[in-house]
Amino acid sequence: MLLHKTRALEHLQRYNLAAVIATSATHITYLTDYQYWGDKVVRGYMSRPGATSGLGTENYAVLTAAGEGALVVPPLLMPETEVCWVTEVRTSGNPRLDDSLVPADMPAQAQLWFDRLRGPQAASPVEALIGLLRDWGLSQGRIGLELEGVTPAARAALQAALPNATFLDCSNLLRLIRAVKSPEEIRRIGRATLIAEEAAQASLSLAAPGRRLPEFVAAFRAGIGQQGADFDHFIFGVHGMGVGEFSNYRLQAGDALLVDYGCRFQHYVSDSGLTLSLGDPPPALAERYAALYDGLQAGAAQLRPSVPASAARGAMKTRLAEHGITTCNAHGHGFGLEVRDYPIIVDDTGLRLKDDCIDLPADLPLEADMVINLETPLYLSGAASLHLEQTFLVTPAGGQLLVPLERRRPLQPAVGV
Repeated sequence: MLLHKTRALEHLQRYNLAAVIATSATHITYLTDYQYWGDKVVRGYMSRPGATSGLGTENYAVLTAAGEGALVVPPLLMPETEVCWVTEVRTSGNPRLDDSLVPADMPAQAQLWFDRLRGPQAASPVEALIGLLRDWGLSQGRIGLELEGVTPAARAALQAALPNATFLDCSNLLRLIRAVKSPEEIRRIGRATLIAEEAAQASLSLAAPGRRLPEFVAAFRAGIGQQGADFDHFIFGVHGMGVGEFSNYRLQAGDALLVDYGCRFQHYVSDSGLTLSLGDPPPALAERYAALYDGLQAGAAQLRPSVPASAARGAMKTRLAEHGITTCNAHGHGFGLEVRDYPIIVDDTGLRLKDDCIDLPADLPLEADMVINLETPLYLSGAASLHLEQTFLVTPAGGQLLVPLERRRPLQPAVGV
């Protein structure tokens, strides 16, 4: 189970919610373990020419204050529900299956899907959701509804069919719950981080003057694929003037490049980075790199429960300024199902995390079991791009590296020396 269920139920109780309804693909996955690739990419016009560019799938996930979970998905995506922890799955519409060769006996899983698809079907996904809420006695409760993924028509239908229920936007509440990771999430992020690190190190070991950057991307893709992971990103910074994903740059002796990379393993992302140096960096670069490492460690020392997220950013900036560096965008972020989860490690913006359920300072206090990246990129115009990035788990004793990522010095492939 991906869901940090204890934390989720505590927040439902704290905000007096009988249930929450997720409508975005990310939060449906989080609440139920369900995921289908098309939910994030298939747009309305792709099946109905002339329709809008809004996402074409209308799914719902429900978590009640009693800990029960349910899904509403299209009938032909029933097989995707096999990995879910929820047992209540509802569909709508006609699946248009050909019944001309229905066997007398089916495997148990196939029989379950068959029975569900042959049961009473709602006319639409929102009607299926309405029926579920009524059946579960939620027609008069306070219900959190993720508004960012629900259409105005579906919201109006819910309110019209359940006039005694109070629907409250819970979009930021769901993000807040996700900020602290469950043991399974930590395991997956750790595995993704290790896969990406090993593949990146192997890929970059090939670096030598004359080789082009796409060669390393291809090797990285192959490496993570062998470990059951999917590509997320592999980008470079060249000559200290920004980053690129598709640069065809050919390496030169003495180059120092920013490299930032990540993969996805069982839905969870990794994110890391280092400096690739072809040869010994000159003293001016070595000095600046050492300062970046020192600054990152100063931020890591702030990764303790109850410390505001901005404290890590402040500590990095202060330490770097002591080294004479004021142009580094030292920052950090949580991550997991998305490449940026709360907390975001930046200066206090004065903004708030606000919806109909919560109203909290955006500068969140850190909590145990948050997974956080800290990074210190430095773009030296025309000269070099320096970078180091590490992943930490917040524990009661402070920030600990989630997996070993050696960043005390740049990566120097033997062939590049």
